[in-house]
Formats: sequence, C-alpha cells, structure tokens
Amino acid sequence: MLCRMSPRLLIRAAAAAAAAPSPGVRSGHRLLLTNSLTNSSSHRKAPPLPPLCSPPGCWGLRAVSGTAGSGGSGGSGASGVSRGELEERSVTFVQLRELIRAGGAYVVDVREAWEVHEYGGLPGAINIPLLQLEECLRLPATEFERRFQRAPPSRCGDSLVFSCLAGVRSLHALTTATRLGYSRAVHYPGGWEEWSKKEKK
Repeated sequence: MLCRMSPRLLIRAAAAAAAAPSPGVRSGHRLLLTNSLTNSSSHRKAPPLPPLCSPPGCWGLRAVSGTAGSGGSGGSGASGVSRGELEERSVTFVQLRELIRAGGAYVVDVREAWEVHEYGGLPGAINIPLLQLEECLRLPATEFERRFQRAPPSRCGDSLVFSCLAGVRSLHALTTATRLGYSRAVHYPGGWEEWSKKEKK
C-alpha cells in the first residue's frame, strides 16, 4: 500500500506517525531521546597527547621562567629572577668537586631513581626526581629527614646544588627551588655526563 502512495502522502504519513504517541513512550522521553541523539553527533574528539618535543609544561614540568604564560629568554621568572640570571647561578666541575671534598655541598640529584642506580651519582648526593622536588621541599623537616635520612637544605644557605644528566632538569629544579625561597641555590650544568667523564681522568 505504501508503494502506491504519492511522495506527498508519504511525507504526511511520516509526520503523523512521529506526532502520534507510541505505546510506552511519552513525549518527554521522545524529546530527551532526540536531544541525546543530536548531542551525540556533536561530540568532539579527545585532544591528542603532546609530542615528545613539546615544551616542558606539556609533561608536567614548569617553564624555566617559572611564570605561566611568560616566555622569552629575558622574561622575569621565579621570584622576579630572569632566566638569564638563573642560568648564571651555576657551578663548574672544579668548583663542585672542591665543595664536595670540603663537605660544604648539599647536592640534590633530580634524575630518576633508575638512572642513579644504573649509572651512578655524585658523592653524597640525595636523589629527588624532578617531578617530586616541589612536594619534597615543602615537607616538614621531620618528614624530610625520615624520608631521606638527612636534614632538609637551608633556604638561607649557599651550598644547595642541583644536578641531573646534562643540566636541563637541574635548571628546572633551580627554578622551582628559587620560587620556594631557596634564593642562593645553584645548579651544575655539566651534570653526571661531565662528572663521570672528568672523574675517570
């Protein structure tokens, strides 16, 4: 019978069927169903993961400038310190070796624990992976000492040195520490890569 109906009649019949209440389905339910179908067609796709070469902030690292949205090498960073000033707050291999020999260095290695275990680390250094650094520096003194068997570094001291593999993560660590009030901390740009080579000579 439907095959013999004209297109105009078919349209009218479809409209009437849609308007007529069907058994067990209320008009409100039809409206909700219609809305849900409409909304489901407009769902957006989840954003892709950032590539490995993305800026540090994409993977949980703070920008060296220490201020969200600030950029450029001359920008003001943590506690008003520019990136250039942070980069200048560093020690050489010879300076760090003398500090360690004199017992005057508080070295924090911010590499991952497996890196330290597999390749070795600087003498007397404690290991705090970079992504855990801020949390650990905020710990009460008793909790810090319980976890690392050493008193926490002094905010006023000038012996706090951050090290990593080649100076990238240690600079981020210095940014974090400066923002937390460790205004005299420094980092070792050569990192374990330089230290392991020069100590073998």
